[in-house]
Amino acid sequence: MATLRCLIVDDESPARDELRYLLQQLDDVEVVGSAATADEAAVLIDALHHDLVFLDIHMPGMDGLELAERLRGTPGAPAIVFTTAYPDHAVEAFGLDAADYLLKPLDERRLAAPSHGSRPASGARSRRTRRPTRHRHRRPRRRGLPGPPPAACAHRTGAGHDGSRSRSGNERSSSTITTSWWRAQPAGTRTYSSTASGSW
Repeated sequence: MATLRCLIVDDESPARDELRYLLQQLDDVEVVGSAATADEAAVLIDALHHDLVFLDIHMPGMDGLELAERLRGTPGAPAIVFTTAYPDHAVEAFGLDAADYLLKPLDERRLAAPSHGSRPASGARSRRTRRPTRHRHRRPRRRGLPGPPPAACAHRTGAGHDGSRSRSGNERSSSTITTSWWRAQPAGTRTYSSTASGSW
C-alpha cells in the first residue's frame, strides 16, 4: 500500500502539532512538511511532491481558499482537505474540488476518511457493506374455531339441546360416541355445527 505524502498548512503552531500527531497514528500517512502561511505552502508544493494538503482557511496574507483556487486544475496538484473552525465556507470549498472539509477540533476517525479517499491512482470508491435485511416471520392468522357439536357439549356439561340435564343413559352413550368419533377425525377435516347452544 502506497504511503500518502502530506503537507500541513496552518498559521497556529499548536494546531499544526496536533494535526501532525493525529496523522502519525495512521499507518499509510507520512507528514513531509508544514507551513504557517499559504504563500509558504505554495513554495513547498512547487518544490516537492505532495499527495494531500491539510489546509487552514483563515491565515495572514493569502488564505486557504485562494491557495486552493491557485492549485485547481494544475497538473499533479495535491488533493486539498480544509481544516477550519468555521463551517461557513464549506460550499465554496467543495466548489474548489476539495477532498473534504473538516471542522476543528479534529477527530482521528474522521481524519482517516479523506486520507483513504485521496489515494493517488485510485478511482474506485469504497464499497459499503449492506446490512442484511431481516425477514420477520409472521405468525399465521388465528382463525376462530367453530364450536363443538351439540353432542360434545352435552357430554361435557350433561345438557341437551334445550338446556335441560340429560338423564337417559342412551343419551349419554350417544353423546359419548359422537364425541369419540369427532376426536378420531384428522384435525383438518373436523367440522362442527355452529348453533347458539353448541358454541363454546
